[in-house]
Amino acid sequence: MATIDTIADRSTGTAIAGKAYFETSTNKFIVYNGSAWIELDSDGTGAAPLQNRWGADFSGGKLSVASTNDFAFGTSGFTISLWFIHDNTSQALFDFRGSAATPMVWLSGSQIKYYANSGYRITGSYTYQASTWRHLVIHNDGSGTTSMYLDNLSTPLGTFSDSISYVQAPLTIATYGSNAGGGANKIDEFSVFNSTSSLSNIADLASSGKPTDLASYGPVAWYRMGDDSNDTATSGGSIATITDSSGNGNDAVQATASSQPTFKAHALSTASLSFDASGDYLEKTFSSAPCAGAYTIGFWFNTSVNNSYLSLFENSDSLGNYNGGFRVYRFSDGSIRLATANSTGAWAHEAIAHSTSLNTWHYVVITRSAHGVSPEIYLDGVLPSGNTYGTPQTDVISATKLRIGCNQTAYSLTGYMDEVSFFNSELTGSDLTAYLSAARGTHLINDLSLSPTAYYRMGEDDGLTDGQTGISQITDASGNGNHATQATAANQPTASVGPVIYV
Repeated sequence: MATIDTIADRSTGTAIAGKAYFETSTNKFIVYNGSAWIELDSDGTGAAPLQNRWGADFSGGKLSVASTNDFAFGTSGFTISLWFIHDNTSQALFDFRGSAATPMVWLSGSQIKYYANSGYRITGSYTYQASTWRHLVIHNDGSGTTSMYLDNLSTPLGTFSDSISYVQAPLTIATYGSNAGGGANKIDEFSVFNSTSSLSNIADLASSGKPTDLASYGPVAWYRMGDDSNDTATSGGSIATITDSSGNGNDAVQATASSQPTFKAHALSTASLSFDASGDYLEKTFSSAPCAGAYTIGFWFNTSVNNSYLSLFENSDSLGNYNGGFRVYRFSDGSIRLATANSTGAWAHEAIAHSTSLNTWHYVVITRSAHGVSPEIYLDGVLPSGNTYGTPQTDVISATKLRIGCNQTAYSLTGYMDEVSFFNSELTGSDLTAYLSAARGTHLINDLSLSPTAYYRMGEDDGLTDGQTGISQITDASGNGNHATQATAANQPTASVGPVIYV
């Protein structure tokens, strides 16, 4: 008969689809259905959990939505809460467009600035993190102090002695004033409260790292960016109206088609593969070299060891014969390095990018515009200024055998890999920008319209469960049939499936 295991917290535990658990932090019975948690009521019916499958993409500079009603900030204080990702440029997150005496938040380089009463009143230090959702809170206590918080509510980025008489004004998301540009990249779960109690109500939202259900907290406005049943969200679909989920009718609209943001689908799982130092790897022999001439390679990895040579990929004719192939590996100083071999097996280090840390997921993208041109290695969405480049290899990459997670047995990866993709072209412009901003676990940007040669999702397409061993094949999600396999049981990786992502 089926057993019911205990789990401390659904947000940090691992789960098997279809299995029931008793959550000790809430004293509730819950079931993971493969994409979301369902709470079981006493009659056995499921109480719908908070679903957060959609966000809004405001990239493009002219994209914004504005509320249909004015907001009144009374004497009892207010709280503004939102999640965002931005692309490391100066941009507005929101503005209440009434007069100078209304709140506005602006991102500028390494700073977040709160503006009110014709001046920037709070300036906080901000460390840019590519592809990472951040949580921002602006809180006015109604007694003369406004505070700004990022990712937690324990220590504010800054405070302001506030004697401003705020006026009624409509809200504009992702732009400011009459300025059409400066839009943020992605925004989700934007909420406004007109009381001081909202700060304690949303404390769990900041500390747990995921949005929670705000309905019982009485928001004045709550923009879920696609997750309200009245928002007919489709991947990449234009947003003309965002429903106010508070029930107060403060819908946000954008009538101009060219200025409409688009829906952004979120990932719902974190399946990856675990490789150990005994020589785990996956392999595929292509009909032609997967990265000859111009190419793009992207992958996520996480390791806990500082070996001098931690192999991520090898491209060779056979094990030990690297003529016309390449290697990608992590060195003991944390750098990611790309080396290629000519037709006689002589190696050249073409690019070195600094630096990665242990026990952290990192996103690596390598691009090359043409044979004979130095490649570029992006780390976590940016091109590090400390990159160094060697002389490009003169021989075209010709090797067809690809190994993931292993070079030779002595240099095996100890760690995890996810979302591995290869392109026989260099991604550039908006395609590269979108690709660099992809979050781990999300489906490849633009629903595969970028045409990868091979795309390994490391579990999402194969129905893997946490801890599953004997992974003999990972499906190529590109549709090209380049499945990666491992017939030898001792060299087969292990599946690692984390909890549902709420981003």
